[in-house]
Amino acid sequence: MIKGIDGTQPGDPDRAAAAILRALDAEDAPRRLPLGDDAVDGILAHLDAGRADVLRWEGLSRSTGYDRDPRATRRLPHLVTPGATGRPVT
Repeated sequence: MIKGIDGTQPGDPDRAAAAILRALDAEDAPRRLPLGDDAVDGILAHLDAGRADVLRWEGLSRSTGYDRDPRATRRLPHLVTPGATGRPVT
């Protein structure tokens, strides 16, 4: 059964092993090493979607910190609209 499908997979196991060894030998070895077009495409799509989501809600996310002025009294964060720059909604 395996003999019938060997060599039909999209990736070359020998090249994958060589890529892993090369990455491990690198001074700045990656934390993750996706192997193959499908893996790279899938991870990049996931990262793009995550980045877009964070950017869309960046204003609200950033609004949760205390005011930067140490003289300011503590108060609830300002509400901001998604995608805003962190400035309060007036």
